Amino acid sequence: MQFENLLENLFNLITSTDGGAFLLQALLITIVVQFIKTTFINKLKIDLQKKFDPTFLLPFIFGCIAAVIDTVIIKRTPFLGFASVYEIAVQGISIGATSAAIYKAFAALDKNNIKTLCRDGVFSILYNEILIVSDIKQKLLDKDISLTEFLVKLKEAVSGIKAIYSKDIDLPDDSDNKNTEESYIEENAETAAKTRTEQQKIQCLKTVISGLISSDNLEQVATTLNKAFGEYYANNNRK
Repeated sequence: MQFENLLENLFNLITSTDGGAFLLQALLITIVVQFIKTTFINKLKIDLQKKFDPTFLLPFIFGCIAAVIDTVIIKRTPFLGFASVYEIAVQGISIGATSAAIYKAFAALDKNNIKTLCRDGVFSILYNEILIVSDIKQKLLDKDISLTEFLVKLKEAVSGIKAIYSKDIDLPDDSDNKNTEESYIEENAETAAKTRTEQQKIQCLKTVISGLISSDNLEQVATTLNKAFGEYYANNNRK
């Protein structure tokens, strides 16, 4: 639905302007901006360190430059002071907005786009938790691991997590907690069964995320994630 809305907005922007020439300018700006982002700007570093991202301004800056060239050099429109400046600014912003819409339309098709992947609540929870509790962020910055490799591991883990909480797999018997659970059964069978299930899920989570987290804090991370995913699925089931 979001992709369809982007295409609709893009179509409206194109049909409300000079058509082909306007679209060509926006396409060229999109290409130039992407070249600058991949060649001169470390977008991954900006995202990971949560720094100010100047790249979102680039389409509008180049859009205004294109508008100046179109008005002054190509059309040779006489300069009328503030009215001309205003017209150039509006045209430049429109070109920049169209360029941004084109990028978003294609980014929605990118299977490795972080923002697109994070629309999946399970992926978002796991992605943010891993960045916080592991050294993966530094490894990405140092290029010890590529973003593609990291995303492959995350996607595999997400598939396992969804299977655990959708009960598509049989949870293993957690024999380590047998004695503890038996004492709970004597007090409250329902509470003990729930505790057993949660422990089983944590054991499964430890297996699923073991390739992303060191063994030192695997238990703690799995426990934290189990609580987060439990709340996530509980909230979704209420909707």
